[in-house]
Amino acid sequence: MSEAVAVPSSPGAVWHRDAEPADAPLLAAFWRDRFVETFGLLYPPADLEAFLDEAYAPAQVLRELEDPGLVHRLAFQGGALMGAVKGGAVSLPIADPVRLWELHRLYLCETAKGTGLADALMAWARAQAQAAGAEAMVLGVFHANHRAQRFYARHGFEKVGAYHFVVGQTLDDEWIMRAAL
Repeated sequence: MSEAVAVPSSPGAVWHRDAEPADAPLLAAFWRDRFVETFGLLYPPADLEAFLDEAYAPAQVLRELEDPGLVHRLAFQGGALMGAVKGGAVSLPIADPVRLWELHRLYLCETAKGTGLADALMAWARAQAQAAGAEAMVLGVFHANHRAQRFYARHGFEKVGAYHFVVGQTLDDEWIMRAAL
């Protein structure tokens, strides 16, 4: 479900648009920077760099942008990327009798947190999941990321499982959360 959004004339206004393949370098840098801001101190430097080089390489992000099973939405303020969301086909280790849709990432710049931008991106993701015929959304979240867990709980997500998220030699304890649509 692609929706064109005109760039507002007000320099402080937030505007959204679907990501395009040409956005791969911008989005790769954004994902990488947000991951480092939030989790960078948790890992040995070699593990972190290897993970970042694999998961957030522009070529990898381009493959994701071109994958018909995934959707991406970007949120800008002025010319700056302030938030992004990725969702679609389920990759989490979860069995569920209903049709699922995964929220893979919802990242914001630190200055955008608490502004309502995350709520807007979540609403878009929920609409995408519903349009895809999903009956529930799932996501993975770091077990100690309490702020994110509170946000997801506010949007109807509950913990339904756990798994390990691999960063180099580090195995993070992650929660699987689920929300009915």
